[in-house]
Amino acid sequence: MNQLECKTLEKLKEFIGLFEINNLDELCVFNEHGTFIVLAWYQSVVEGVDMWYEDGSSKIIPKYRMKVKVSHGDEEAVFELFDAEVEKLAMETCPLLLSMLL
Repeated sequence: MNQLECKTLEKLKEFIGLFEINNLDELCVFNEHGTFIVLAWYQSVVEGVDMWYEDGSSKIIPKYRMKVKVSHGDEEAVFELFDAEVEKLAMETCPLLLSMLL
């Protein structure tokens, strides 16, 4: 690693705090639940935004879901994003879906 990469990594670690930085290989072998920071490149949207409801949950509060494909080196994975994260990424689509229900 060159000096610039080392400084960037240190700044990233400072920003993340106590969370461990992992790659996709490491994430696949974890048996724990919780919050993880994973370094990966965004590739594409696998499935567009849809609305979803857990069994028995109220339809008053909108819930959104979107699947994205990411990669790190030769490894690829699909992540499901929910609610607030989807609203940030699909700021035009979420209100449109909600208006179709009303």
